[in-house]
Amino acid sequence: MEHVYNPEKAFSEIARTLKKGGAYIFTVPLINKHKKTEVWAVKGINGQPIFVKEPEWHGNPVDSNGSPVTMHWGYDIVTFIKESSRLETTIEYLDNLNFGIRAEYIEVLVSIK
Repeated sequence: MEHVYNPEKAFSEIARTLKKGGAYIFTVPLINKHKKTEVWAVKGINGQPIFVKEPEWHGNPVDSNGSPVTMHWGYDIVTFIKESSRLETTIEYLDNLNFGIRAEYIEVLVSIK
């Protein structure tokens, strides 16, 4: 979801296609954590990103240019999802050295219809 130009539409479509009681489980880097989510890039007329912040790209095995980062999400993603899709979302933390899990971006989001 950090590469999606219109996350409102994406979350709305996810909600539309989920069965009642269904779940959308995903990970996304919560870069801003306790700060507000920031738009990082918008889609230009020719489909190319227009960065409103410093250009940032992630690796992409299909495109050697990479994938533009469009959003720096914060914990307010839960409210964003609720407002755009009415899905109830929780953030689960998987941080357990007994299972070899320790990282900076370990949040797993669970959105339930």
